[in-house]
Amino acid sequence: MLFEKKKRLIDSGCFNGITDYHCHILFGVDDGINELSESLSALSYYESLGVKRVFLTPHINLTYNNISLIERNFDILENRYNGDIELHLAAEYLLDSGFEKQIKQGLKCIKDNMVLVESSYLHKSANFDETLFQIANEGFSPIIAHPERYLFMDINKYHELKNCDYLFQLNLLSLSGMYGIQVKRRAQYLLENNMYDLIGSDMHNLELFKDHIREIKLSKMKHRSLMLIFNQLC
Repeated sequence: MLFEKKKRLIDSGCFNGITDYHCHILFGVDDGINELSESLSALSYYESLGVKRVFLTPHINLTYNNISLIERNFDILENRYNGDIELHLAAEYLLDSGFEKQIKQGLKCIKDNMVLVESSYLHKSANFDETLFQIANEGFSPIIAHPERYLFMDINKYHELKNCDYLFQLNLLSLSGMYGIQVKRRAQYLLENNMYDLIGSDMHNLELFKDHIREIKLSKMKHRSLMLIFNQLC
């Protein structure tokens, strides 16, 4: 097992029929893709991989919170895109001081009640645990985006959050080392221990995504774990 040959993820065919639950390819609304043409190019690349469904999850926080712009640009993209990928509009909410207002205005969910949320990376957002509890108490199911990137968490914290029945979403490029070796090791641990529920590209830039997706090589065991997540539809 120590010398088991690893296979490049991009060559495995595992993207055929999958759902991307987290990306920033909706143009002109946050720090992701800027132009409509770039959004269409990203979707064309997804088609070449065999992706079936995409949830567009623009940031909503104190900086990016123009809901009207988000909805307008989604309508434009939907009208211009003529491919076969299903497009759905959701959002990625930062658990900051503006989140209470977002709850009152109504949350853009993945499916009926699943809400994609994030914290700052180095320091836990104020009232992080309390806000997660509030979200669940109001009938929503929190999806914690890219937990492997939160360096303020330790292994015990991951298990504590999973014991609360919160969902974990893997950033696929964390397995490439794009965010550093520590994040990669955390992602591998969570994957090996079957703690992820959803997978997202978190794509902000198509060329950067293409470069790093080629770097992911997985053992048969990790590939099998990844496929189990890809194949479970929420």
